[in-house]
Amino acid sequence: MQIDPKTGGIQRLRVHGSNETLLSQRLVYRLDGDVGTVPRGGANWPQSSYEPRYSVMVADSVELVSTGPVQGEIRTRGRLVDPSSERVVAEFEQRFVVARGVRSLQVEMDIQPKTDLAVRIDRSYLAARFAWASSAARVSATLQQSQFVVGEQRIESTGPVEVDDGDHRITLEPHFLPLHHRTAQRMLDSVLVVQGESRRSFRYDVAVDAPHPATVSAEANTPPLVVPSKKRPTTDAAWLYHLSAPSVQLAGVGPVSFPESIPLKEEEQGRPLFQFDFLETEGQHAVTRLGLVRRPRKAWEVDFTGKVLSELEIQDDQIVFECLPCDYIRVVAMC
Repeated sequence: MQIDPKTGGIQRLRVHGSNETLLSQRLVYRLDGDVGTVPRGGANWPQSSYEPRYSVMVADSVELVSTGPVQGEIRTRGRLVDPSSERVVAEFEQRFVVARGVRSLQVEMDIQPKTDLAVRIDRSYLAARFAWASSAARVSATLQQSQFVVGEQRIESTGPVEVDDGDHRITLEPHFLPLHHRTAQRMLDSVLVVQGESRRSFRYDVAVDAPHPATVSAEANTPPLVVPSKKRPTTDAAWLYHLSAPSVQLAGVGPVSFPESIPLKEEEQGRPLFQFDFLETEGQHAVTRLGLVRRPRKAWEVDFTGKVLSELEIQDDQIVFECLPCDYIRVVAMC
């Protein structure tokens, strides 16, 4: 990662051993909230049209906070300036953190507007602007934890935004910032502040070549679970369940909601029942195998009222079930 000393944003982000710039970043204040805009190529272009106006990002300081060996951090401070009047419209501080062995960059942003934003939230906002190299890259967003290919200028995404140019995949995890604008084929404005918004601190995680965006989001938003123990375990790692399809994520696990609806024989009464909720996150068909720490004896697919839809097959001590694209299914297992 290379920081631009003039702006305080990311000048270039690349993978180790390559000179190709994958991503750049800066903060922008869109200033044309009180006037209209006409799309390029429209019927009224270029007559009586207004080009979108944006601030200029100016860095006042670039500080190397930590050089490792485990973690590196750079902090930048500066201003967003209206180029026409040279007035300061916002002040910012950004922190860029990388850790050894982690293929993601953590970007923390604190921004303080110095002028009021206009009512039109699509034309007056503070945003983190990301730009990439290839105009042919496929951009995907996330809605209800499932991916979809972006085809509109305005994007609503409650999860990661992914840019795939065929050679590399860049995953932008906005930590539940939902509004984004495609300002060009190679640029995306992730909206941070609009009129009425009180939040001023934000965080982005940028992952390179992460195979599954849902995993990036889960790891970034789920804190580690620490369990106190008086004795060190005899093994360094263990597992409770295993899924064969990486695009299928476990959404929940717990006791069965409607145990009376499960068709158990008399000799099966009293055996433990577990309920698993699964979500397919990448729009792919997946035949999935679920392995548990205990051998499953029977398994069923049920709906959300507890009605049994089908009994599932068990092969090699694993439950086999089918996930359709963006499917949400519930599985009950008896061990």
